[in-house]
Amino acid sequence: MAMDLDATEAASPRVPRYRLFARGRRLRVVREGWCWPGFLLPWAWPLLGRLWGFGGAITVCFGSAYALYLVDGGNLALGGVVAVEAGGRMAAGLWTHALYRRRLSRTGWTELEIVQAISAEDARVTARLRHPELD
Repeated sequence: MAMDLDATEAASPRVPRYRLFARGRRLRVVREGWCWPGFLLPWAWPLLGRLWGFGGAITVCFGSAYALYLVDGGNLALGGVVAVEAGGRMAAGLWTHALYRRRLSRTGWTELEIVQAISAEDARVTARLRHPELD
């Protein structure tokens, strides 16, 4: 017995979703959800994505926490460094993709659609098949 399932119902929850943005003939693909590069490099990854305010804020928070530890050097200061480091990494992991999507929208990129794909390159191929004007 065959069942008709909507594409969103039949999609696997483990397959990542990507948002496609276009400006002219150019295409940008941004993954939804958790950002591992943002988590692993919280001070550098937002700056590489030109998220100057967020990257600068995280860098200042980390710098002030490390400066406090160097000046004070006690266990309380070490706990503060660990708390700021963990909070900054979690914020970067959670918000980097969303802030990048927001920056693209504000700078004239239009959101085409949301695609489920194994990788960003597969999402690009899907976008170029669905929107031949991009190629």
